[in-house]
Amino acid sequence: MRKIIALILATLMIAAMAMSAIVYAADGGSGSGTVTITVNRDSSYAGSGSGREFTWYKIFSATYASSVSDNATGHTSGVANVKDGSGTTGISYTATAAVAAKLGSVDSSGTWNTNSANKWFDLTPIAGSDDFNVSWRDGVATTAANLQEAAKWLVSVGAYEKSGTMTASDGKWTADVEKGYYVLSSDTGDNVIAATTDITVNEKNEYPPIDKKQSDEDNSGTTTDEKKVAVGDVLNYEVTVTVPSSAKVDANNPDTIEVYDKITKGLKFNNDLAITLDGTSVTLPDGTSFTGSDIAWDKLITVTAENKGKTYTFKYSMTVTKDALVDTGRINEAGLKYGDEYDAIPKTVPFTTYFTGVHKVDGASSGTKMEGVKFTLKEAGVEFKVSKTDEGYYIPDASGSSEVITNVDGYIYIRGLDDDKTYTLTETETLPGYNMLDEDVTLVLVEDTSGAYASYNADSYQDVINNQGSVLPSTGGIGTTIFYIVGGLLAVGAGVVLVTKKRMGKEDV
Repeated sequence: MRKIIALILATLMIAAMAMSAIVYAADGGSGSGTVTITVNRDSSYAGSGSGREFTWYKIFSATYASSVSDNATGHTSGVANVKDGSGTTGISYTATAAVAAKLGSVDSSGTWNTNSANKWFDLTPIAGSDDFNVSWRDGVATTAANLQEAAKWLVSVGAYEKSGTMTASDGKWTADVEKGYYVLSSDTGDNVIAATTDITVNEKNEYPPIDKKQSDEDNSGTTTDEKKVAVGDVLNYEVTVTVPSSAKVDANNPDTIEVYDKITKGLKFNNDLAITLDGTSVTLPDGTSFTGSDIAWDKLITVTAENKGKTYTFKYSMTVTKDALVDTGRINEAGLKYGDEYDAIPKTVPFTTYFTGVHKVDGASSGTKMEGVKFTLKEAGVEFKVSKTDEGYYIPDASGSSEVITNVDGYIYIRGLDDDKTYTLTETETLPGYNMLDEDVTLVLVEDTSGAYASYNADSYQDVINNQGSVLPSTGGIGTTIFYIVGGLLAVGAGVVLVTKKRMGKEDV
């Protein structure tokens, strides 16, 4: 019995199988009925699982007894008295005559003779029955490799009672089956699964993990967080992919990993892909690098003995274009395909731009639309160049001009700015009869979350007021002081004149 328990425990601990796994599907209680076997897909990979199949094979039946003593009756020592946690119910495993015939035979004397190809199981006839008790062979270790080999062999020789296909839905596979001992096999030939409960297993294929990070033009370190950028800024990307150590190396049909980067609207690939393998620069001679409408680059990694278990790092950059201003899904995406079927859930990193604007307003509320007022746009006190688009807004452009001018309605629209910067407007020319602004206008930035820029109402833009007429001194300002000075000087002058006249009168006497 210790051997059969060891077999079950070893099955539960399987960490690497290339094709199939033996699964114990029993609920630990007495009675008849069915249980549900569930295989859960690795959550980092997309799809419902309908693109592949799991097949179940019932190898042995699980026999329940109402008590330990009943369970022991007629059973071979070492197979009976498999107890659950309470110690009150037993389970034994039996093979039908058809399955037993694949594992060996009984001679004329009633002695069981194991098939020479059967390295794992010993069977004992049950008196008064066509069935056989099953035990793990003495001297054979219940290692993952032995269980792997046994599972493959059982299926290959047809040593099973019945089989069926598991149903795929929502990233998992299920099958309602009789309680028993099963082999689960995948059509891809490289599944790794381990029992986690009596009836639930997790698909443990070692998939190549993928990670993606970005940094902005300030090179402030890689992150998965959103980056705030301006049109013309450069975003640096880093994608890492680790080759599974269990991947298949085959001269005729090796495993492959296709790694790609998908361009979203508003980014332009700079064609500067650099690749390292565990820190050493490499090229992939069997891969291709290209640009297209929606793919920045694509590389095919063919698994070799030398790259198994190692990490590829892909570094490259994208320039933010004005198309980012009309796209609501501002992300960059990297993904991979493993073999013919597995698609990793893409890794995405977001970026965003900001807009600002002013509305030139007549201080007298006359309704005059102040078209043609000129400003100089600055970033941190330095002139910042832009160009005007056909849609009527300004965007960053190193070959443009720092001058911006109010439109027919008195507005200036500026888009594609970086929220991490400070932008100002300096008025350089206003309309005849209006006073120039004394101070710069510091612009308030708003995240540009919509392609319909014109839909932002007037509240999104700052009012900049211009007044007509002469500039008058304010109360308590320098103008009042001048009057005080002039008045004082006049009073002093009058005093001087008065004193002079009195002296002149005395001299006449």
